[in-house]
Amino acid sequence: MRNLFLVLAMLVAVNASGQWEQMPNGMGNDCLSNFFTTCGNYLFAGTTGKGVFRSSNGGASWDSVNSGLTNRWVMCLYTENDVIYAGTESSSFSRGGLYKSTNYGESWDSTSLMGKWVSYLYFSGVNKYAATYYNGIYRSTNNGVNWVQINSGLLSLSIGCITELNGDLFVGTKSNGVYKSSNYGDYWYATSLYGTYINSLAVLNNTLYAGAGSDGVWRSTDDGINWAPVNTGIGFTYVWSLVTSGTNIFAGTEQDGVFLSTNNGNFWIAKNTGFTTLPPIFYMYEYNNFLYAATYGQSVWRRLVSEIIKVQNISTEIPSAFSLGQNYPNPFNPNTVIRFEVANGFPVKTSGNDKVVLKVYDVMGREVETLVNERLKPGSYEVTFDGSGLNSGVYFYKMVVRHGGSSTDGFSETKRMVLLK
Repeated sequence: MRNLFLVLAMLVAVNASGQWEQMPNGMGNDCLSNFFTTCGNYLFAGTTGKGVFRSSNGGASWDSVNSGLTNRWVMCLYTENDVIYAGTESSSFSRGGLYKSTNYGESWDSTSLMGKWVSYLYFSGVNKYAATYYNGIYRSTNNGVNWVQINSGLLSLSIGCITELNGDLFVGTKSNGVYKSSNYGDYWYATSLYGTYINSLAVLNNTLYAGAGSDGVWRSTDDGINWAPVNTGIGFTYVWSLVTSGTNIFAGTEQDGVFLSTNNGNFWIAKNTGFTTLPPIFYMYEYNNFLYAATYGQSVWRRLVSEIIKVQNISTEIPSAFSLGQNYPNPFNPNTVIRFEVANGFPVKTSGNDKVVLKVYDVMGREVETLVNERLKPGSYEVTFDGSGLNSGVYFYKMVVRHGGSSTDGFSETKRMVLLK
Protein backbone atom coordinates (compact mmCIF):
# COMPACT_ATOMS: atom_id res chain seq x y z
CA MET A 1 0.00 0.00 0.00
CA ARG A 2 2.86 2.39 0.88
CA ASN A 3 4.41 1.82 -2.57
CA LEU A 4 1.07 2.53 -4.22
CA PHE A 5 0.80 5.87 -2.42
CA LEU A 6 4.35 6.72 -3.47
CA VAL A 7 3.58 5.96 -7.12
CA LEU A 8 0.41 8.05 -6.95
CA ALA A 9 2.35 10.91 -5.41
CA MET A 10 4.89 10.80 -8.23
CA LEU A 11 2.11 10.75 -10.84
CA VAL A 12 0.51 13.79 -9.25
CA ALA A 13 3.90 15.53 -9.32
CA VAL A 14 4.35 14.75 -13.03
CA ASN A 15 0.81 15.82 -13.92
CA ALA A 16 1.23 19.09 -12.02
CA SER A 17 4.45 19.97 -13.81
CA GLY A 18 2.74 22.48 -16.13
CA GLN A 19 3.27 25.07 -13.40
CA TRP A 20 5.48 25.71 -10.41
CA GLU A 21 4.92 23.07 -7.75
CA GLN A 22 6.04 23.30 -4.14
CA MET A 23 8.06 20.31 -2.89
CA PRO A 24 8.31 20.70 0.93
CA ASN A 25 7.54 17.13 2.08
CA GLY A 26 9.98 16.29 4.88
CA MET A 27 11.55 19.75 4.78
CA GLY A 28 8.70 22.00 5.87
CA ASN A 29 6.87 24.83 4.10
CA ASP A 30 8.72 27.56 5.98
CA CYS A 31 12.21 26.25 5.28
CA LEU A 32 14.72 28.76 3.95
CA SER A 33 16.30 26.85 1.07
CA ASN A 34 19.65 28.05 -0.27
CA PHE A 35 21.34 25.72 -2.72
CA PHE A 36 21.18 22.44 -4.70
CA THR A 37 23.58 19.79 -5.94
CA THR A 38 23.39 16.19 -7.09
CA CYS A 39 25.44 13.13 -6.18
CA GLY A 40 24.73 9.60 -7.34
CA ASN A 41 20.95 9.27 -7.70
CA TYR A 42 20.25 11.92 -5.08
CA LEU A 43 19.25 15.56 -5.18
CA PHE A 44 20.55 17.61 -2.24
CA ALA A 45 19.25 20.91 -0.86
CA GLY A 46 21.09 23.15 1.57
CA THR A 47 18.99 25.18 3.99
CA THR A 48 19.41 27.99 6.47
CA GLY A 49 19.08 26.56 9.96
CA LYS A 50 18.05 23.00 9.06
CA GLY A 51 21.20 21.77 7.34
CA VAL A 52 21.19 19.44 4.33
CA PHE A 53 18.25 17.48 2.93
CA ARG A 54 18.42 14.61 0.44
CA SER A 55 15.83 13.33 -2.05
CA SER A 56 15.85 10.13 -4.10
CA ASN A 57 12.64 10.97 -6.00
CA GLY A 58 13.26 14.37 -7.53
CA GLY A 59 12.09 16.33 -4.51
CA ALA A 60 8.77 14.54 -3.91
CA SER A 61 10.08 13.84 -0.40
CA TRP A 62 13.16 14.89 1.56
CA ASP A 63 15.24 13.35 4.37
CA SER A 64 17.51 15.25 6.72
CA VAL A 65 21.17 14.14 6.40
CA ASN A 66 23.16 16.10 8.96
CA SER A 67 25.26 13.63 10.94
CA GLY A 68 28.52 15.42 11.79
CA LEU A 69 27.34 18.70 10.30
CA THR A 70 27.66 20.82 13.44
CA ASN A 71 26.67 23.99 11.56
CA ARG A 72 23.19 23.79 9.98
CA TRP A 73 23.38 27.16 8.21
CA VAL A 74 24.33 25.83 4.76
CA MET A 75 25.10 28.55 2.23
CA CYS A 76 26.36 26.47 -0.73
CA LEU A 77 26.83 22.90 -2.00
CA TYR A 78 29.17 21.42 -4.60
CA THR A 79 29.86 17.88 -5.86
CA GLU A 80 33.05 16.48 -7.39
CA ASN A 81 33.81 12.78 -7.92
CA ASP A 82 30.99 11.68 -5.60
CA VAL A 83 32.27 13.91 -2.80
CA ILE A 84 29.81 16.55 -1.59
CA TYR A 85 31.05 19.81 -0.10
CA ALA A 86 28.92 22.09 2.07
CA GLY A 87 29.88 25.68 2.87
CA THR A 88 28.31 27.07 6.03
CA GLU A 89 27.77 30.46 7.61
CA SER A 90 29.94 31.74 10.44
CA SER A 91 28.36 33.97 13.08
CA SER A 92 28.49 34.79 16.77
CA PHE A 93 26.49 31.63 17.56
CA SER A 94 27.88 29.16 15.00
CA ARG A 95 31.33 28.32 13.66
CA GLY A 96 31.15 28.17 9.89
CA GLY A 97 33.43 26.60 7.35
CA LEU A 98 33.66 23.86 4.78
CA TYR A 99 32.41 20.30 5.35
CA LYS A 100 32.53 17.27 3.07
CA SER A 101 30.75 13.93 2.74
CA THR A 102 32.04 10.84 0.96
CA ASN A 103 28.93 8.70 1.55
CA TYR A 104 26.07 10.63 -0.06
CA GLY A 105 25.44 12.80 2.98
CA GLU A 106 25.18 10.00 5.53
CA SER A 107 27.94 11.72 7.53
CA TRP A 108 29.96 14.92 7.27
CA ASP A 109 33.55 15.78 8.20
CA SER A 110 35.05 19.21 8.72
CA THR A 111 37.90 20.29 6.45
CA SER A 112 40.90 22.53 7.10
CA LEU A 113 38.87 25.55 5.91
CA MET A 114 36.93 26.25 9.11
CA GLY A 115 35.93 29.39 11.00
CA LYS A 116 34.93 31.15 7.74
CA TRP A 117 31.60 32.05 6.17
CA VAL A 118 31.83 29.97 2.97
CA SER A 119 29.36 31.41 0.46
CA TYR A 120 30.23 29.78 -2.87
CA LEU A 121 32.33 26.91 -4.27
CA TYR A 122 33.79 26.50 -7.75
CA PHE A 123 36.19 23.73 -8.82
CA SER A 124 38.24 23.84 -12.03
CA GLY A 125 40.72 21.04 -12.60
CA VAL A 126 43.30 20.93 -9.82
CA ASN A 127 42.15 24.33 -8.56
CA LYS A 128 39.36 24.44 -6.02
CA TYR A 129 38.00 27.88 -5.11
CA ALA A 130 36.01 28.79 -2.01
CA ALA A 131 34.44 32.25 -1.82
CA THR A 132 33.72 33.70 1.60
CA TYR A 133 32.00 36.66 3.15
CA TYR A 134 34.54 38.97 4.81
CA ASN A 135 37.66 36.84 4.04
CA GLY A 136 37.78 36.89 0.24
CA ILE A 137 38.75 33.83 -1.80
CA TYR A 138 40.64 30.69 -0.87
CA ARG A 139 42.26 28.24 -3.29
CA SER A 140 43.34 24.65 -2.85
CA THR A 141 45.62 22.82 -5.28
CA ASN A 142 45.87 19.56 -3.30
CA ASN A 143 42.30 18.32 -3.38
CA GLY A 144 41.10 20.47 -0.52
CA VAL A 145 43.70 19.43 2.06
CA ASN A 146 45.11 22.95 2.40
CA TRP A 147 43.64 26.33 1.50
CA VAL A 148 45.43 29.62 0.77
CA GLN A 149 43.93 33.12 0.52
CA ILE A 150 44.24 34.70 -2.93
CA ASN A 151 42.94 38.25 -2.48
CA SER A 152 45.59 40.32 -4.26
CA GLY A 153 43.81 43.17 -6.07
CA LEU A 154 40.42 42.62 -4.45
CA LEU A 155 38.96 45.73 -2.83
CA SER A 156 35.97 43.78 -1.50
CA LEU A 157 36.42 40.61 0.54
CA SER A 158 32.74 39.64 0.53
CA ILE A 159 32.37 37.30 -2.44
CA GLY A 160 29.04 35.83 -3.53
CA CYS A 161 29.73 33.91 -6.74
CA ILE A 162 32.44 32.57 -9.07
CA THR A 163 32.47 31.46 -12.71
CA GLU A 164 34.91 30.91 -15.57
CA LEU A 165 34.99 32.00 -19.21
CA ASN A 166 37.75 31.41 -21.77
CA GLY A 167 40.22 30.45 -19.07
CA ASP A 168 39.56 33.59 -17.00
CA LEU A 169 37.99 33.56 -13.54
CA PHE A 170 35.28 36.03 -12.53
CA VAL A 171 33.94 36.76 -9.06
CA GLY A 172 30.95 38.83 -8.00
CA THR A 173 31.43 40.94 -4.89
CA LYS A 174 28.90 42.31 -2.45
CA SER A 175 29.85 45.95 -2.94
CA ASN A 176 32.37 46.43 -5.75
CA GLY A 177 31.00 44.63 -8.78
CA VAL A 178 32.81 41.99 -10.84
CA TYR A 179 36.52 41.18 -10.65
CA LYS A 180 38.55 39.13 -13.12
CA SER A 181 41.71 37.01 -12.92
CA SER A 182 43.72 35.60 -15.82
CA ASN A 183 46.22 33.72 -13.63
CA TYR A 184 44.06 31.35 -11.55
CA GLY A 185 43.37 33.97 -8.89
CA ASP A 186 46.95 35.05 -8.18
CA TYR A 187 45.86 38.61 -8.99
CA TRP A 188 42.43 40.21 -9.47
CA TYR A 189 41.45 43.44 -11.16
CA ALA A 190 38.13 45.27 -11.31
CA THR A 191 36.10 45.16 -14.51
CA SER A 192 34.01 48.08 -15.74
CA LEU A 193 31.03 46.67 -13.82
CA TYR A 194 32.18 48.32 -10.62
CA GLY A 195 30.44 49.54 -7.47
CA THR A 196 27.49 47.15 -7.90
CA TYR A 197 26.18 44.44 -5.58
CA ILE A 198 26.59 41.18 -7.57
CA ASN A 199 24.68 38.08 -6.47
CA SER A 200 25.19 35.68 -9.36
CA LEU A 201 27.20 35.06 -12.53
CA ALA A 202 26.40 32.85 -15.53
CA VAL A 203 27.89 32.05 -18.93
CA LEU A 204 25.84 31.45 -22.09
CA ASN A 205 27.03 31.44 -25.72
CA ASN A 206 30.46 32.84 -24.75
CA THR A 207 28.68 35.73 -23.03
CA LEU A 208 28.92 36.64 -19.36
CA TYR A 209 25.86 37.64 -17.32
CA ALA A 210 25.68 39.18 -13.86
CA GLY A 211 22.64 39.34 -11.57
CA ALA A 212 22.76 42.47 -9.43
CA GLY A 213 21.03 43.90 -6.39
CA SER A 214 18.51 46.52 -7.58
CA ASP A 215 20.21 46.72 -11.00
CA GLY A 216 18.67 43.75 -12.75
CA VAL A 217 20.85 41.84 -15.23
CA TRP A 218 24.11 42.97 -16.84
CA ARG A 219 25.76 41.42 -19.90
CA SER A 220 29.30 41.37 -21.29
CA THR A 221 30.10 40.04 -24.77
CA ASP A 222 33.85 40.78 -24.62
CA ASP A 223 35.13 38.69 -21.70
CA GLY A 224 34.11 41.17 -19.01
CA ILE A 225 35.71 44.28 -20.51
CA ASN A 226 32.45 46.14 -21.15
CA TRP A 227 29.04 45.65 -19.56
CA ALA A 228 25.53 46.78 -20.45
CA PRO A 229 22.18 46.33 -18.67
CA VAL A 230 19.73 43.91 -20.35
CA ASN A 231 16.48 44.44 -18.46
CA THR A 232 13.66 44.70 -20.99
CA GLY A 233 10.73 42.82 -19.48
CA ILE A 234 12.39 42.26 -16.11
CA GLY A 235 13.15 45.82 -15.02
CA PHE A 236 15.77 46.99 -12.56
CA THR A 237 14.80 44.40 -10.00
CA TYR A 238 16.91 42.58 -7.42
CA VAL A 239 18.29 39.46 -9.13
CA TRP A 240 19.46 36.70 -6.79
CA SER A 241 20.13 33.86 -9.21
CA LEU A 242 21.02 33.18 -12.85
CA VAL A 243 21.06 29.72 -14.44
CA THR A 244 21.36 28.59 -18.07
CA SER A 245 19.65 25.69 -19.83
CA GLY A 246 20.56 25.03 -23.43
CA THR A 247 20.25 28.38 -25.19
CA ASN A 248 18.01 29.81 -22.46
CA ILE A 249 18.80 31.80 -19.32
CA PHE A 250 16.63 32.09 -16.19
CA ALA A 251 16.71 34.82 -13.56
CA GLY A 252 15.41 34.43 -10.01
CA THR A 253 14.44 37.70 -8.32
CA GLU A 254 13.73 39.06 -4.86
CA GLN A 255 10.11 40.14 -5.42
CA ASP A 256 9.06 39.35 -9.00
CA GLY A 257 9.61 35.60 -9.24
CA VAL A 258 11.29 33.80 -12.16
CA PHE A 259 12.04 35.24 -15.59
CA LEU A 260 13.14 33.56 -18.83
CA SER A 261 15.09 34.93 -21.78
CA THR A 262 15.34 32.91 -24.99
CA ASN A 263 17.31 35.57 -26.89
CA ASN A 264 20.45 36.20 -24.85
CA GLY A 265 18.85 38.57 -22.39
CA ASN A 266 17.38 40.93 -24.97
CA PHE A 267 13.89 40.30 -23.58
CA TRP A 268 12.62 38.60 -20.41
CA ILE A 269 9.28 36.86 -19.76
CA ALA A 270 7.86 36.25 -16.27
CA LYS A 271 7.29 32.53 -15.60
CA ASN A 272 5.40 32.41 -12.31
CA THR A 273 2.32 30.26 -12.89
CA GLY A 274 1.73 28.11 -9.82
CA PHE A 275 3.23 30.41 -7.20
CA THR A 276 0.52 31.42 -4.71
CA THR A 277 2.61 34.37 -3.55
CA LEU A 278 5.91 35.19 -5.23
CA PRO A 279 8.76 33.96 -3.03
CA PRO A 280 12.28 35.40 -3.13
CA ILE A 281 14.13 33.06 -5.51
CA PHE A 282 17.56 32.61 -3.95
CA TYR A 283 19.00 29.90 -6.21
CA MET A 284 17.95 27.80 -9.23
CA TYR A 285 19.21 24.46 -10.48
CA GLU A 286 18.36 22.17 -13.41
CA TYR A 287 18.05 18.43 -12.75
CA ASN A 288 16.32 15.67 -14.75
CA ASN A 289 14.56 18.18 -17.04
CA PHE A 290 13.15 20.15 -14.09
CA LEU A 291 14.13 23.61 -12.93
CA TYR A 292 14.32 23.76 -9.14
CA ALA A 293 13.97 27.00 -7.20
CA ALA A 294 15.35 27.46 -3.69
CA THR A 295 13.38 30.15 -1.91
CA TYR A 296 13.37 32.22 1.24
CA GLY A 297 10.46 31.06 3.36
CA GLN A 298 8.67 28.75 0.90
CA SER A 299 10.99 25.76 0.71
CA VAL A 300 11.65 24.16 -2.72
CA TRP A 301 9.66 24.53 -5.95
CA ARG A 302 10.10 22.87 -9.33
CA ARG A 303 8.76 23.09 -12.90
CA LEU A 304 9.46 21.26 -16.17
CA VAL A 305 12.00 23.16 -18.26
CA SER A 306 10.32 22.12 -21.51
CA GLU A 307 7.06 23.64 -20.29
CA ILE A 308 8.68 26.89 -19.21
CA ILE A 309 10.48 27.57 -22.48
CA LYS A 310 7.79 26.66 -24.99
CA VAL A 311 6.53 30.27 -25.27
CA GLN A 312 9.03 32.22 -27.38
CA ASN A 313 9.16 36.01 -27.66
CA ILE A 314 9.84 36.89 -31.32
CA SER A 315 9.46 40.69 -31.21
CA THR A 316 9.35 43.42 -28.56
CA GLU A 317 7.66 45.88 -30.91
CA ILE A 318 4.31 46.76 -29.34
CA PRO A 319 1.37 45.61 -31.53
CA SER A 320 -1.60 47.91 -32.05
CA ALA A 321 -4.07 45.23 -30.94
CA PHE A 322 -4.34 41.75 -29.48
CA SER A 323 -4.49 39.04 -32.13
CA LEU A 324 -4.32 35.28 -32.57
CA GLY A 325 -2.73 33.95 -35.76
CA GLN A 326 -3.54 30.84 -37.78
CA ASN A 327 -1.32 27.92 -36.87
CA TYR A 328 1.26 26.77 -39.40
CA PRO A 329 1.57 24.34 -40.96
CA ASN A 330 -2.10 23.44 -41.13
CA PRO A 331 -2.88 20.56 -41.49
CA PHE A 332 0.05 19.46 -39.31
CA ASN A 333 1.78 16.29 -38.11
CA PRO A 334 2.72 16.23 -35.32
CA ASN A 335 3.90 19.79 -34.50
CA THR A 336 2.50 23.18 -35.38
CA VAL A 337 3.35 26.76 -34.40
CA ILE A 338 0.81 29.28 -33.12
CA ARG A 339 1.65 32.98 -33.14
CA PHE A 340 -0.14 35.65 -31.12
CA GLU A 341 0.28 39.30 -30.27
CA VAL A 342 -0.07 41.05 -26.93
CA ALA A 343 -0.94 44.75 -27.12
CA ASN A 344 -0.48 47.46 -24.52
CA GLY A 345 -4.12 47.54 -23.46
CA PHE A 346 -3.55 45.77 -20.15
CA PRO A 347 -0.36 47.05 -18.47
CA VAL A 348 1.00 44.02 -16.66
CA LYS A 349 3.23 45.84 -14.22
CA THR A 350 0.48 48.17 -12.97
CA SER A 351 -2.22 45.60 -12.22
CA GLY A 352 0.02 42.61 -11.63
CA ASN A 353 -2.78 40.21 -12.57
CA ASP A 354 -3.12 40.38 -16.36
CA LYS A 355 -2.84 36.99 -17.98
CA VAL A 356 -2.66 35.52 -21.48
CA VAL A 357 -4.24 32.06 -21.62
CA LEU A 358 -4.03 29.87 -24.73
CA LYS A 359 -5.67 26.43 -24.67
CA VAL A 360 -6.34 23.61 -27.14
CA TYR A 361 -9.71 21.78 -27.23
CA ASP A 362 -11.09 18.78 -29.14
CA VAL A 363 -14.33 18.86 -31.15
CA MET A 364 -16.30 17.91 -28.02
CA GLY A 365 -15.04 21.01 -26.22
CA ARG A 366 -12.78 19.06 -23.88
CA GLU A 367 -9.52 20.74 -22.94
CA VAL A 368 -6.50 18.99 -24.50
CA GLU A 369 -3.62 21.18 -23.32
CA THR A 370 -2.82 24.59 -21.86
CA LEU A 371 -0.13 26.14 -24.05
CA VAL A 372 0.15 29.54 -22.34
CA ASN A 373 -0.91 30.69 -18.90
CA GLU A 374 1.39 33.62 -18.16
CA ARG A 375 1.57 37.34 -17.56
CA LEU A 376 3.19 38.60 -20.76
CA LYS A 377 4.61 41.97 -21.71
CA PRO A 378 3.42 43.56 -24.97
CA GLY A 379 5.07 41.95 -27.99
CA SER A 380 4.79 39.11 -30.48
CA TYR A 381 5.04 35.48 -29.37
CA GLU A 382 4.89 31.95 -30.71
CA VAL A 383 4.32 28.59 -29.08
CA THR A 384 4.67 25.06 -30.48
CA PHE A 385 1.88 22.52 -30.03
CA ASP A 386 2.84 18.84 -30.13
CA GLY A 387 0.01 16.56 -31.26
CA SER A 388 2.02 13.34 -31.33
CA GLY A 389 -0.13 11.80 -28.59
CA LEU A 390 -3.44 12.66 -30.23
CA ASN A 391 -5.63 11.13 -32.91
CA SER A 392 -6.12 12.73 -36.31
CA GLY A 393 -8.98 15.20 -36.39
CA VAL A 394 -10.14 18.78 -35.93
CA TYR A 395 -9.00 20.74 -32.90
CA PHE A 396 -9.59 24.30 -31.72
CA TYR A 397 -7.31 26.71 -29.91
CA LYS A 398 -8.56 29.69 -27.94
CA MET A 399 -6.69 32.73 -26.66
CA VAL A 400 -8.08 34.72 -23.76
CA VAL A 401 -6.62 37.84 -22.13
CA ARG A 402 -7.91 38.56 -18.63
CA HIS A 403 -7.36 41.96 -17.09
CA GLY A 404 -6.66 42.61 -13.41
CA GLY A 405 -7.68 39.18 -12.16
CA SER A 406 -11.21 39.64 -13.52
CA SER A 407 -13.17 36.66 -14.81
CA THR A 408 -14.28 38.86 -17.71
CA ASP A 409 -12.28 38.33 -20.87
CA GLY A 410 -10.56 41.47 -22.17
CA PHE A 411 -9.86 39.66 -25.45
CA SER A 412 -11.00 36.29 -26.75
CA GLU A 413 -10.52 34.54 -30.09
CA THR A 414 -10.78 30.91 -31.28
CA LYS A 415 -9.30 29.26 -34.37
CA ARG A 416 -9.52 25.83 -35.97
CA MET A 417 -6.65 23.47 -36.88
CA VAL A 418 -6.37 19.97 -38.34
CA LEU A 419 -4.08 17.15 -37.18
CA LEU A 420 -3.55 14.76 -40.09
CA LYS A 421 -1.49 11.60 -39.49
